[in-house]
Amino acid sequence: MAAALLSVLGLGLSLVANTEMLIASNYATGQELMYAAEAGLEIAEQELRSVPDWNLVLEGTVRSNWTDGLSAPARVLEGGSILKLDEATNVANCGQAASCTDSEMDAVAEFRPWGSNNPRWRLFAHSPMNHGYVAVWVGDDAAENDGNPLRDGTTAANPGTGALALRSEAFGGGGGHKVVQATVCRSGGAAGISRLSWVQIQ
Repeated sequence: MAAALLSVLGLGLSLVANTEMLIASNYATGQELMYAAEAGLEIAEQELRSVPDWNLVLEGTVRSNWTDGLSAPARVLEGGSILKLDEATNVANCGQAASCTDSEMDAVAEFRPWGSNNPRWRLFAHSPMNHGYVAVWVGDDAAENDGNPLRDGTTAANPGTGALALRSEAFGGGGGHKVVQATVCRSGGAAGISRLSWVQIQ
């Protein structure tokens, strides 16, 4: 009886230790992905400094040099999970992997409450980073009031003039995923950028 009790106790302690190690590992992975998502924002901000007309970014004409090729091919993450950037773009725009309609992108949701001024996320930069994969999208600042999410504002009466929204997502093996968004604006001339806001979505 004593041997059996000790065996059960030892097994319980082993399970507790393994669970704690798994929790610690997941926490470390989450932190690594968060840092990667933040690094993606900083890379995009650096490259946007050299783009004189941000409308070229919003319409998809200008993209970052920080890419690993075309967006269409699926990426294989650590552990064998698959990332499809086109589907990730749709999820950001309307919450589903399938293509989004205009009305779906204009729908009011928790993190897209601006209706016709919701950002229409355009894939701007994407590449592997450390043990994960980072993608950054650019959209019109939701503070705009012109109802045209594909053009930057042009008047002082539009509070979103000269500002862009950035969305950076870091994907890891085992379903690890972190999402952060920021708003940036011109400052100190065309070559300067300031970050107005930052929020963790996931």
